Amino acid sequence: MKYIATCFFLLLFPLFLVSQTEASTKVPRLVKKAIGESGCYAYFPAGMGDFELSKSEDGADVYTGEVAVDGFRFACIAVKFVAVHGVNP
Repeated sequence: MKYIATCFFLLLFPLFLVSQTEASTKVPRLVKKAIGESGCYAYFPAGMGDFELSKSEDGADVYTGEVAVDGFRFACIAVKFVAVHGVNP
């Protein structure tokens, strides 16, 4: 019985400590931000910079962006396709 109690303590005590430290961290306030000129929007913290634009092999616009705030990491990849989905070019 003592062995079971010791194992129980060793397994659950670290979880208790982690849950107590995580509870005090607040998620930053999110605001709606345009993703380049794709016509899409996403919610990010207010300090989010501009998205980087690159082109894929088929010419689609690929927007990427990320920001870290208070231990949280927010990231987004948005693709504006060249052709309408489901229609062969």
